[in-house]
Amino acid sequence: MKCLLSWFLLIVSIAVLVSSCAKSDDSKTATATTTTTPGSGVFVAVGLSRTIVRSTDNGTNWNNMTIEAGAENIYGVIFGNNTFVAVGTSANIVRSTDNGTNWD
Repeated sequence: MKCLLSWFLLIVSIAVLVSSCAKSDDSKTATATTTTTPGSGVFVAVGLSRTIVRSTDNGTNWNNMTIEAGAENIYGVIFGNNTFVAVGTSANIVRSTDNGTNWD
């Protein structure tokens, strides 16, 4: 389990590094930890105080998503196998299998 968590944290760290180096269309450096569903226009960003926000229109508008329990601070998010996975403090992990609408 510890090895699996280490691999997951490594993958999330790489995703954070890649997203922080990305540039938006107006050449500003990205400041949030974000990931996207390829080709769908769905973006998810995470942050402190259980913050998860979601955009379904390529980042033009953002909506707050609610997670009831889990990490106080969320530090990374990644997408794969039709699932968003976010990791936070105390090794808490939340996931969404419906493009970021619901998290458990």
